[in-house]
Amino acid sequence: MKKTVFIIFFMIFVIAICFAEFNNDFINSLDDNAISTLNYVERVDVYDKLKMDRIFPIILSSLIGFGTGSFLHNDYIGGSFCFISDALSIGILVSGIISVNSSGDFKTGQSLIIGAGIGYIVSKAINIILPNINASNYNHKLQIKPGIIQ
Repeated sequence: MKKTVFIIFFMIFVIAICFAEFNNDFINSLDDNAISTLNYVERVDVYDKLKMDRIFPIILSSLIGFGTGSFLHNDYIGGSFCFISDALSIGILVSGIISVNSSGDFKTGQSLIIGAGIGYIVSKAINIILPNINASNYNHKLQIKPGIIQ
């Protein structure tokens, strides 16, 4: 049972990382001609002002959770996934606690609590990784945008 739950959550983890996305519209809207007229120092200043921060969304995701870091980076698919997985894990945990307290069914309650704990740990890892992937992709695309940093 525990092995099956772990395999399912690991597969969900891998799928969530594969579908991490970011908003590319802003980078595409930058005017190449206006940027190319700037000298190198001014282009680096533009890059520093436009790049995404990595630290704050990761701290926010690790402390609060529920996809806050992904929502901060405008990654609504990743944020929604993290929100649903955190809420589902907490719901399963509460269900396990209620099962143990009301009916005295320790085996089912213990299985639910352990499954919820594994799910919450996987969800928290996804919460921390997705904003980092999003910021890396955005900053990389911003760097290779013609004229920003050469």
